[in-house]
Amino acid sequence: MTPTELRQALRRADLVLDVSGSALLVTPAARLTDALRSHIRAHKDALIDLVLIEGEDFEERAAIMEFDGGMTRPEAE
Repeated sequence: MTPTELRQALRRADLVLDVSGSALLVTPAARLTDALRSHIRAHKDALIDLVLIEGEDFEERAAIMEFDGGMTRPEAE
């Protein structure tokens, strides 16, 4: 399983990834299976990169919608 496939599998399972410093947080952690934990450990650095990139993309898309689309910031988000 690639990091991108793992990220998609976690989303389908309604598991949320977040980054705190160098830690990768998964919520709700109680729903993680041993197999998912193993995959997450194997791809931790790549998953952190994906989460950080997604955050940057979110901010960029919201800014475009705000300035080019004439939306307020809350609407854009």
